[in-house]
Amino acid sequence: FDPTAGKPRVPHGGTFNANPVTMAAGIAAMRLWTESAVARLESMGDDLRQRANFALDESGLPFKVTGQGSLFRIMPKASSGEYRSTVPDAQTIAQRRELHLRLLGQGVLTSPTGLGCLSTVMKDGEVTEMVEGLRVAATTVAR
Repeated sequence: FDPTAGKPRVPHGGTFNANPVTMAAGIAAMRLWTESAVARLESMGDDLRQRANFALDESGLPFKVTGQGSLFRIMPKASSGEYRSTVPDAQTIAQRRELHLRLLGQGVLTSPTGLGCLSTVMKDGEVTEMVEGLRVAATTVAR
């Protein structure tokens, strides 16, 4: 794999290859990854999705929050009850882009396509901040 002597037989690149700091952080994180930590994280994810969907419904923006465990995604609501109706049109893409930017302005980091995750260091206060940030951002976009 060593490219210093010329082209390697099998190229293998990676952001964290041979990075001892990353390995130490990974080991520390795995030691903290207990059944109770996972249960708390899953409960926080359920709470986030429920409260975020309520905030989106209040705003009138036709989006919903889906996901499982610590993962979530803000996506268009299905208009016909089938997944194909969640494929965004130009207006929905523009709303999603604006929502993403407004969430950033509220201190909520998601991907541009609405993907996000919680982590074990988060507490209920961060979930509340995320939901309130979503409420403000979605209400503004829905106008």
